[in-house]
Amino acid sequence: MNNMNPKVAWTILIVFLVIVLGAVGYFGYKYYQDLSKSSLTVTPATTTNTTDATADWETYTNTVYGFSFKYPSDTVILEGDATSKTKSPTIQVTTEKIASIGSQTNGFDQETAVKDKAAIEKGDYSTAMGWGVAGSYKKLNITGATGKQFVTLSAFEVCDVQLTRTAVIYTTDSRIILTFKYNDMDKLKANNPSYFKSDKTNCGDVLIWKDSAQFYADLVAGKTDSLSQAWYGNFDKTISTLKITAPTTTTTDETANWKTYTNDVWKFSFKYPNEYSISNDLLPKEIIAMTTAGQGLKLKNSSDANSPILSLYVNPAGWGAENYDKTISTENYTIGGVEKRLNYAEDTTNKTRLAMFETFNLNNIDYSISFNHSGTDNYLSDFKQILSTFQFTQ
Repeated sequence: MNNMNPKVAWTILIVFLVIVLGAVGYFGYKYYQDLSKSSLTVTPATTTNTTDATADWETYTNTVYGFSFKYPSDTVILEGDATSKTKSPTIQVTTEKIASIGSQTNGFDQETAVKDKAAIEKGDYSTAMGWGVAGSYKKLNITGATGKQFVTLSAFEVCDVQLTRTAVIYTTDSRIILTFKYNDMDKLKANNPSYFKSDKTNCGDVLIWKDSAQFYADLVAGKTDSLSQAWYGNFDKTISTLKITAPTTTTTDETANWKTYTNDVWKFSFKYPNEYSISNDLLPKEIIAMTTAGQGLKLKNSSDANSPILSLYVNPAGWGAENYDKTISTENYTIGGVEKRLNYAEDTTNKTRLAMFETFNLNNIDYSISFNHSGTDNYLSDFKQILSTFQFTQ
């Protein structure tokens, strides 16, 4: 048996050891990798709940004054002077053109509205109105309008108990008032007894405010019962949905169905109310100068003895003006592109009135139009409405 060469033996041994160590290293590395993967913790992405609390609310829209808002489905909407005996919360919607606001009390008159709007635009929300609680007058952030809010807990007399939040909003030419009212006073008193007391002498068995100022402070701080807190919060949510939009202007032509008079000789036409009729048409049949006041066109309501009479003359010869000693109004008015004076005067002796549009010339024809009537009623707007329909041809 031949002995192996020592060098060859050492070479084989070294190669064998390298192979063994390599295998151990490889499988050890794989084991470590698998172990690391099995211990890895995956943290899921965090999502934020952005649920809209008003998503299922009702929507109120007013196209005439250009606004809308969302409100809870258990709330009753009342428009204008409408009333309700419901114990559910209500929102009273009152809209007015500032220029048309009439005589009202408690700071809701026109003069206060004009001053309040100007003050709010300067950052002053303190103008008192609606028996608001001191300190409750605050700014409303509304895009496209200015406004303020306040809380009312009592009005007029000591026995009155109410819970009202009011939003007063001014657009360019209008005032919008949203009055939010909590109507279940029995439940409010039962759930918040510490704020109320009895006064049998003045109010009988009706509980009245013991400390309304403290109630207001606690209401704002979130310390009153859950129902009043939910109602209070719904005001803020509702106002956050308020949107000011462009009003939809609906123009109704009141003259659309009126009668029409046309004169091809003197090249004009106009419309007049259906109750009126042409009482006589003595306009010349050719282009000549009129010589008497009788040669004209007269329009009146034959069924009304006091009806105004519209008189129209063409190419008048220049007879004198009527004697009307009291001027009621004078203004510029335009017919057929010609601007002249429109005078409204009264004969105080005979108690008659005359609206006279100064003689004007179109297409080399002189026109004279007047509107006279007995009594002191004001028919100027009627006359102007008829004048607005005049058309002239070449």
